[in-house]
Amino acid sequence: MKRTATPTFVLTIPLVVKPGEDQTLIGRMEAGRRLYNATLGEALRHHGLLKQSKDWQHTRTIADKTLRGSEF
Repeated sequence: MKRTATPTFVLTIPLVVKPGEDQTLIGRMEAGRRLYNATLGEALRHHGLLKQSKDWQHTRTIADKTLRGSEF
């Protein structure tokens, strides 16, 4: 089913900072980006290892939902 198009808009407001603050903000944003990417990479790695485990694959095949939920 196709979604109906609703009118949307994006408002871009320039950030006005003092001359010394721009480098501080750039450094903090870069540190946040690196931290986010590192934690995302670790989470994806753990997720992949979980899906490869024999216990997880066996638990997926259980038909009883309550038992399967308790096993997970």
